[in-house]
Amino acid sequence: LMVLALCDIRLKEPVGKRNLIFCLDVSHSTGSIDKTLEKKFMQDTVNRMDKKDFAGLIVFGKESFVEQGLTQQMIIQEIKTRPDKDRTNLEKAIQTAVGQFPDKGDNKIILLSDGNQNMGNAIDDATLAGSLGIEIWSVPLRSWFAGNEVYIEKFQTPENTALHTPFNISTIITGTLNT
Repeated sequence: LMVLALCDIRLKEPVGKRNLIFCLDVSHSTGSIDKTLEKKFMQDTVNRMDKKDFAGLIVFGKESFVEQGLTQQMIIQEIKTRPDKDRTNLEKAIQTAVGQFPDKGDNKIILLSDGNQNMGNAIDDATLAGSLGIEIWSVPLRSWFAGNEVYIEKFQTPENTALHTPFNISTIITGTLNT
């Protein structure tokens, strides 16, 4: 018994209530400004939920904000919060969502994003969420550069060079466009 107590094993009680938090990526890489399709998807999902279920909305870019807390009467309207759209921080979105959930219920996060994280580390927070019994579902959004991407894959320079001495730079550029 002592070993089980130290392992912190818990039985999940079915409480019949679902708590669903949408995390909507509004960074520049996801394209559309008004998010019409995303809002329709979220509202259709909420409309199919049981009356005892709760839903909420978190909007994120560089930082994340609670647009609507968990409520039984969620109506998706104009998005009022305006996070910095120059970055995508999935880690902050997941942290904010996990902090909104009550102790009891079937807790789920629906992550609407292109997945192009360029700030934070979502893996650690997703692992933490899983350990708390929170499921994360992903709804991929089309990225504005999907299919039209050119990027520097590798950039090499010498570790040390003497001042005023020529040296070589090696660059590997990868792209999905014919250039």
